[in-house]
Formats: sequence, C-alpha cells, structure tokens
Amino acid sequence: MQTSNFETFMDRLATIEREKNDYVVPAGKLSMVDPTTVHVDTLSNFSLNPVAHSQLAAKLDIPKKYYDRIQTIDGLREHNVNTLLQNNESNYTLRTVGGTARAFLSDRYLPVDNYMVLNEVMPVFKQFPDVQITSSVLTDKRMYMQVVFPHTRKDITVGDPVQYGLTLTNSEVGLGAIKVESTIWRLVCQNGMIGKSIVNRKHVGRRITEDDNMEMFRKETVQTDLKAFVMKLVDIIQYSLQEAQLEAMYAPMRLASGIQVAEPEAVIENITKRYNLNGVESQHVLRNMLAENNWTKYGIANGITNVAHVIDIPDRQYELEKIGNEVLNTTPAQWELLVA
Repeated sequence: MQTSNFETFMDRLATIEREKNDYVVPAGKLSMVDPTTVHVDTLSNFSLNPVAHSQLAAKLDIPKKYYDRIQTIDGLREHNVNTLLQNNESNYTLRTVGGTARAFLSDRYLPVDNYMVLNEVMPVFKQFPDVQITSSVLTDKRMYMQVVFPHTRKDITVGDPVQYGLTLTNSEVGLGAIKVESTIWRLVCQNGMIGKSIVNRKHVGRRITEDDNMEMFRKETVQTDLKAFVMKLVDIIQYSLQEAQLEAMYAPMRLASGIQVAEPEAVIENITKRYNLNGVESQHVLRNMLAENNWTKYGIANGITNVAHVIDIPDRQYELEKIGNEVLNTTPAQWELLVA
C-alpha cells in the first residue's frame, strides 16, 4: 500500500473529528430534494457521497443498477426514494462531515472513529521499540495503517528476507469492523501479504433513537469497548512476536517457494477468474514472475501483491494484498484446482 506522512495523516483525521456530526433520523423526516442531495427536517441539506448513495439504495431495497440509471431522468430518483421513505417507520443514522452525507446506516450502528481508535492503539505499538509505520491511508470507505517489526526479519530463500507486521483497518461508514490483521512484508520489493484477522470489533450497539444523547452514548460505550479491545491487542501482539509463532507464519512462504508452476499462464488465468482480477492485474502478475524469474507458487503470490505498487487505489491495494496471501495459503486440494 502507499505510504504517507503520519503527522499529516493524523491532522486530517483530527479535522474530520471536528467537522463530523451524526444524526438519528426517522425516515419520515428525510427527503431527497435532487438526485444527489437529501434534506433532514429542521437541520439542513446534505450532498450524498458515493458510499452514502449505495447505502441509501440498499436500505430502501432499490437495486443499485436501477438507482444509478434513474439519476438522469428528471424527478424519478427523488420520487422513488421519497415514496419509500414516507412509507417507512425505520430510524437511520446519518453520518456527515460538513455538508456531505458520508454514510446512511441503521440505528444500531456504533460509531467507533479513526481518530479515537488511533489514540488508543498507538501507545500499544509504541511499547515495541523498533516498530515502524510503513503506511497510513484514508479513503471514503476505510482507514488503513500498517506497521512492521524489523527485528522479525528472516530469509524465505537466500537473499529474500521478510518482516512481520500488522495492518489496522477501520471504517467510519459501516463497511467493516476495527480489525488488526497479520501482515508479512517482503523486503526485496516491499510487497505486503495481509493474512488472518487477529482481533476485531464490530460497529454494533444497542438500538438508538432521536432522544438519545449520541455524544454521551458514543463516549461512554466506545471508550469502554476500545479499552477492552486494546488490552486484547497487547496480549495478541506479544504472542505473535514469539519465535515459534513467527516461524509458523513464515513456513507457508518457504513451502510455496519450492512449488514449481509448469504452466504459469494457465494458472494465472484460473486465479484471475477465481479472485476477480482484471486483465491489467493478471498481465502484471505474469510480468513480475518473468522479471524475477520466479515460476513458483510463491512467485505468483508475490506477483499479485506487487500489483498494489502499480495502482493508486488504496481499497484495491488492500484487496490484492489479501488475495496474494490467500493464494499462498491455499490447501493442496485448492491449489490442484488452480493449476488444473
């Protein structure tokens, strides 16, 4: 994934923290005033970003393809949305920053936001003297932060070292829990393979209403939950940094480095279909294997994660880093299907 200056990153999160507002709104007090704007009674108008558009359509059971198509027909999207809202008794959580609606969620959504998460988690990482922040990225969908522990460096093959690290993700717009996932960095090309989730916390709480004090609810409940999450995180990181655990994580890479691929083009075609790679991505995998002269299962997995270096879409970079790890850790039976 891409890297960014961490101080600038935190400044951006702090700005969002200051400008955000959350509203629990009955459906009857919401209306769409034009194809891109909703009005909340007694409050204001808010422009919907792409995430909020998708969530509004989903909450009202409007197929997204149809929702997108009717934007260009005068008054049709507004008519569909407003008719369904006015015949609906649900409450919704509308998350906004400034004049933009960034999420349209259920009334059970528990806001656990990026700035708060990092304020709790960073002291955990700082307990480990050699920890390094390698990436910090924010999109409309998620926050990503990646760290490595340089003392965990080991060679997979001669001259091909890796290091263990973690990927922290969170979504303020209902697209994922707070999650910490094991990550292994290949130092030759700075590829990252994102593995299993080692701890996560879903954004679900009790049902809330207009009458609840959302700020008080958020501060009291979220802080308690986060402290429990952080205590668990400390224990898990310390456990994962033990020599035996590191060796267990590196073992599949060493194994894969010895599995030759006789027909790489056919295997990459099967992987492309199985994991929904596009044409450009699959071609890059083959070119990367050729450049490294590495015609193994390990070479294919690294080719997939290397694609993250040539695209500028953080959400897709994250997906590719997970796909590379999934391919690396396929069982013998699953691998046989991919090489068939």
